[in-house]
Amino acid sequence: MRAVLAIALALNIAVPAAAVTIMAEQTEGMISVKKCAGLDGAKFKDCTTTKRVDAKTSLDGKNADFAKAFAAWNDALPMDSKWTLSDGGALPGGDFTVLKNNFRIFAGGKLGGYLAFQVDWSYKGNDKRDFVWTSGLYDNYVVKPPKLLEQAVYEIDNRGSKTSPAYPFQKEDRYFFDKPNGYWPNASFDAWTFLSKVDTAKRSLTVYEGINWGFSLNATPADVPEPATWLTLIAGFGLTGSLARRQRARAAARGRGPASRAAPRC
Repeated sequence: MRAVLAIALALNIAVPAAAVTIMAEQTEGMISVKKCAGLDGAKFKDCTTTKRVDAKTSLDGKNADFAKAFAAWNDALPMDSKWTLSDGGALPGGDFTVLKNNFRIFAGGKLGGYLAFQVDWSYKGNDKRDFVWTSGLYDNYVVKPPKLLEQAVYEIDNRGSKTSPAYPFQKEDRYFFDKPNGYWPNASFDAWTFLSKVDTAKRSLTVYEGINWGFSLNATPADVPEPATWLTLIAGFGLTGSLARRQRARAAARGRGPASRAAPRC
């Protein structure tokens, strides 16, 4: 391959850039706590946060899930403020790296669970800062106010901006960082995160290559008595009450004897 590139460069032939490689020290993992609580105070057990990142290959600009997230954002804009989405092809170079220390999850009894996720881009070109991150999501909760949704929805992670689809927290060296958190018992979060170019004047978004990652929470309801157990408990309460009434009746009967009618002595 290097020989082919050398010949192409010598002949001044344009060579398409190769897809970036994703290097991840860890691609999945989980952590659990024994007990947790939902937003409404409901109790759960065996509460687990699971993380994952797809390191097989980088995403391209034709990704269907990102397109759905973009469409969901774009469709909500006024007719005179619509954007266009296009595929920019391969990035000019560099690779994506996800270090184990930058791929951490948490599970808390009352706080829910979260994933801290960072992607480094090793490209050293002078045009590196021309690229910005955009992130399409498919999740089933909103943070403000904290609320679990009945069904997951597609959205662009731009903190509600109507003027740009770009991820709002761009880093100087163009690494990507996010720390989404969810709620028990079943919050889920999937992201398709791309390096892109944003032209606000023309309202155009060009996506190049990206990475798919996410996390989910899972918990089971805490133990509650089965119907048969409830019947047993109710029967037990009834028997206890019956015994108490009998004891009171016997005590009253003993109190009505001749000694009870004797006048108290002074």
